[in-house]
Amino acid sequence: RRAQKSESGLASSEKYSQAVQLVPAPTKLFIYMDPAQIYSRIDATVRPILLVGAAFLPAANDMVDLSKIPPPEAITKHLSPIVSSQYYARNGYIGESVGPVTLNQAGIGVAVLGGMGAMTYQRLMPGGIKAGLVPKTGTFGPTPTPLSSATPAASAPSPKPNPKARRKP
Repeated sequence: RRAQKSESGLASSEKYSQAVQLVPAPTKLFIYMDPAQIYSRIDATVRPILLVGAAFLPAANDMVDLSKIPPPEAITKHLSPIVSSQYYARNGYIGESVGPVTLNQAGIGVAVLGGMGAMTYQRLMPGGIKAGLVPKTGTFGPTPTPLSSATPAASAPSPKPNPKARRKP
């Protein structure tokens, strides 16, 4: 059904049309990223979670004042698209990127932020990253205790008698 509906796609976007003209026509690779739209979607997802979390953890309000976070429109008006094009010319490939940061810089930034997030998470979690992913034994219920047995411990089994062996009378 979705394929049958005619929806205005990326090609009809004015931002996209303007950004495509900034780089040469690609033969191998073309990437278009709109950080404004990405930020808007992340903000729409994370902001309610932060507000609910602050309601349940009043001590969080001592560390961060969530009312001071600007609306997404105040930030997205400063973000322009990142466009990257790669094409073959004579003896090799040429890659060009246009935007507030290049595609390589954006990738490095995401990797650095992800690493910082992982280090912060590891520092804040008592047992590190593994503690958050794998529960410790006994965390979901009481730890079982061994029961005492009324029967004596089993001794080593005696060897089986050999029917061919002679018995002494």
